[in-house]
Amino acid sequence: MANRKRLNNLLIDGKPLPAPDSGVVITENDLDSEDTGRDESGYMHRLVLREKVKTWEFPYNFLSSEDYNYIKSLYAGMPEFPVSFWGTETTAYCSNISGTLVNAETGDWSDVTLKIIEC
Repeated sequence: MANRKRLNNLLIDGKPLPAPDSGVVITENDLDSEDTGRDESGYMHRLVLREKVKTWEFPYNFLSSEDYNYIKSLYAGMPEFPVSFWGTETTAYCSNISGTLVNAETGDWSDVTLKIIEC
């Protein structure tokens, strides 16, 4: 299952991401200041620094060692990198890639999730 289809509408540093196996989880979160919190009467005071910061989670049921290493090579050595997902262009970072190494001999992986967060 090496060399799965690459998608031109999912780009990291201009290079296509392999097609995920199922829907991509997209989350938008506000970033609050450290001064955000409840006062003594329990009222919440929010100081929002940025609104709707995107997170993308790409699920893969199975990845060959070639595909797994290809994904990691897309952002290797870059704490931040340009991304283009469905026409949204921004700068992001890889917050997490996790999975189960199912075959140490071949380097095949299962249940891999790649998590990318907008800077």
